Amino acid sequence: MSYLDVFNMTGSSSLLGRLAAAAAQEQAGGSALDPPAADMWVTVFRWQLCSAPGWGDAWASAVASGHEDPGSDAAVITDPMILSQTQAVLGAIG
Repeated sequence: MSYLDVFNMTGSSSLLGRLAAAAAQEQAGGSALDPPAADMWVTVFRWQLCSAPGWGDAWASAVASGHEDPGSDAAVITDPMILSQTQAVLGAIG
């Protein structure tokens, strides 16, 4: 994992969209987002979200194998990884 991998994740519209979907589901379940729009919340906290342990390695591996859009692939950054990190960030700031 490198800082460049984390940086590249923060610019992946497909990964940020998946993170926003997770944040919106958590909000629908009663979690408060600040700012309240899921996509804006992800924009504010994208560094904390994409810095999760293991994410950079998964991203780097996908890029090294020639994957053109790792953020869209649920086998690279899985939905359970996204949910876990979204909940962790919500808990840390809540």
